[in-house]
Amino acid sequence: MTESSILIVGGGITGRTTARNLAARGLDVSLIDAEPAVPESLAAEVTELRALGVEVRSAVALVGVIDLGSHVEAELVDGRVENHDAVIVTDPDANSQVTTESPRVIRIDADGDPDRLSTALRDIGLML
Repeated sequence: MTESSILIVGGGITGRTTARNLAARGLDVSLIDAEPAVPESLAAEVTELRALGVEVRSAVALVGVIDLGSHVEAELVDGRVENHDAVIVTDPDANSQVTTESPRVIRIDADGDPDRLSTALRDIGLML
């Protein structure tokens, strides 16, 4: 991995906002959501995210995460395994399925502390 790579799990408002903010800071961001398609009402926002360099994928769910110290392996429902510096889980359903306890697996929700993400990323050396 040449630049910092973040996988965001959950395409709701928290996931989309997080993706936008991190991409604007120059991080390599992928956003996955288990829903089969992007709702038409979000098409313009997804186009904006893609213009920022965010890879947006629908019908992709996270199965598990393995912390390898310097990065994490994210196993996806289609059998692919991806390497990322961190996984940010914003989807409550996925949150209950990810059992890995690691500083590189960051759980956030809409009601959470907005500084928590920055602190968690800084703790693993990813904030600019």
